[in-house]
Amino acid sequence: MTSNAKYHHLIPQTYMRLWGHNNNSIYIAYKGKVDEFIERNTMNISGINHYHSVKVGMAICTEDDCKQIFQPLDGFKVIYEDKEITEALEMNKLFFDFDEWKIYYPNASPISRAKKNELKQQINGIHIKDIEEKWGAKFENEWNKVVEDISQHISKESNGVIPALHKEFLINFIVSMDWRSESLNPSFKRAMDQIPIFKEEFEKIEIPKNERIYPFLKTAYDEMEHELVLKKFREFFESNGIMSQTSDKLRNKFSLSFIVADKDLEFITSDNPSFQFNNSQGVSEWIFPISPKILCKLVKSKKLNQYNIEYSSIELTKGYNEIIKNNCTNFIIARENNKNYF
Repeated sequence: MTSNAKYHHLIPQTYMRLWGHNNNSIYIAYKGKVDEFIERNTMNISGINHYHSVKVGMAICTEDDCKQIFQPLDGFKVIYEDKEITEALEMNKLFFDFDEWKIYYPNASPISRAKKNELKQQINGIHIKDIEEKWGAKFENEWNKVVEDISQHISKESNGVIPALHKEFLINFIVSMDWRSESLNPSFKRAMDQIPIFKEEFEKIEIPKNERIYPFLKTAYDEMEHELVLKKFREFFESNGIMSQTSDKLRNKFSLSFIVADKDLEFITSDNPSFQFNNSQGVSEWIFPISPKILCKLVKSKKLNQYNIEYSSIELTKGYNEIIKNNCTNFIIARENNKNYF
């Protein structure tokens, strides 16, 4: 599967569309103005150009990445500081000084300045999109089917439980969404912020606009944090790393409880849909709305092969909507322009 899309949704369109009306339209309300809903199209909200792409100059570039990135230089000879550079990984490390490279045609004649600029532009224009492609293949293309299957089983249940359908898929999706939103995983953010040199010094290093790998990476801190997140996603898609470890732990010790919204009020969601919070008893809960009608909650359970079903009152539905609102990053998402969600 190959993706040509450059606008990468942090919150997937297939997820937001469950709150949609009129094809791709949803209602959103910004933090601090939650009673002022505006209509937006899912195609152009909650995304950043090339957010999950890997590009020349990134420290996480693998050998395969670099071979693809520097393919425009195939057949050329590259000299830097009187030494020939033949390895693509080395080229990536030295790309910051590309203007000082001497590049020659196979016949040993030097290329023109115009040709050099053309090659630089070609290299800068290559974006490795394996993370976004694997996300689509693993999750986005299956999400609607999974939600529909869960919804149908809930509609037919008679004893408050259903089989633990799609458990690995659901927990992987919930965990990865915790890392995919702009807020990022709280434990990861705390770990980054607790390294004094990262928070105090690297945020002060502003990268000149013409030297930024991507426009949204404005400081040295932004750049390092972002590359670490991309690295974690690559590990996840290889069933390695902290995200996979978290999913495995949850799958082996937790089950899911599905809370069905009151018939007269729906659940909202937000740009931070998967999150943990402390409830009124001070106990940590992890929730994730899967549709306007169903909210998912991770619960410790010895019965790992079944899901509990709960039916919410209008007060409880409002209570969860309040929690979702309070934990959004920038905005909440709703299917209706309704001021009675809270």
